[in-house]
Amino acid sequence: MKRKAWMALTTSALLLLGGSAAVYGAGVIHLRINGNTPVQISANAVDGHMMVPLTEIASALGKKVKYDAKTRTAFLDDQESVIAKKAGVLEITGTKQDGMYVNLKLKHNDIVRSPGWMNMANPSYAPQIVQADLNKDGEQETVIVLNEGYGTGVYLTKAHVMDSHLIETPLEDPLIAVGRQVHMSFTKDGARLDLNGKTVTVPSSRIVSEPSYRFEAPGVGAIIRYSIQDDQLKATLPVQVSLGEFIGDLELEYGYDNGIYQVKRMTFVEDALN
Repeated sequence: MKRKAWMALTTSALLLLGGSAAVYGAGVIHLRINGNTPVQISANAVDGHMMVPLTEIASALGKKVKYDAKTRTAFLDDQESVIAKKAGVLEITGTKQDGMYVNLKLKHNDIVRSPGWMNMANPSYAPQIVQADLNKDGEQETVIVLNEGYGTGVYLTKAHVMDSHLIETPLEDPLIAVGRQVHMSFTKDGARLDLNGKTVTVPSSRIVSEPSYRFEAPGVGAIIRYSIQDDQLKATLPVQVSLGEFIGDLELEYGYDNGIYQVKRMTFVEDALN
């Protein structure tokens, strides 16, 4: 027989919940949380207090309830959701908070890891799960690409490479690699990129932004995209000269060396539209 856990819903409790309730009829109230659309829950009046099922309050808050009868303790925990899955390979779950899925968990067979990552809650930006033999050892690695932010002129992703036991192999930060291998500046001739001993210049005639609207120097970081082609992990970082203009892409290719995936090759591809 199932039992409902009931809680006293007093004015002080409502403030703690950040919601409000109004009695609409015997046994029913509408609960409004943080100004959102009210939800209808059952209620009982007991000794001048409005009592509601804890399970229904938890559901309205996106929580799950467990009850320990021995200790008479109710537990409210974050509700986990499956946000990405590749059959037989990996399942990723997370708890929704302020437009993000946080405290992501990785599950493969009996292995569970909690690396503490996060991903945007928008389903269009769910994590990507791709398998490839990146280190050429004959076994498939699992690449997880997370989406950590997006907006006008912004798209930030982060890649993680895991082995079959969900142990992560370090991956060089593409921004650090660019800072180490590339120097960018504006000259009288245009946007200049010095890349590993080679110089590329995008002429001023092909840059739309007026000089007064340009940054102090061309830069990267607003957009980071990862891809895998023929067991090769790549990162693409568009080069930006103003808030609304990109002049091309820095394309980075990763290779495995001494237990880490490092940027082994970097090229600049000028935007054909410029």
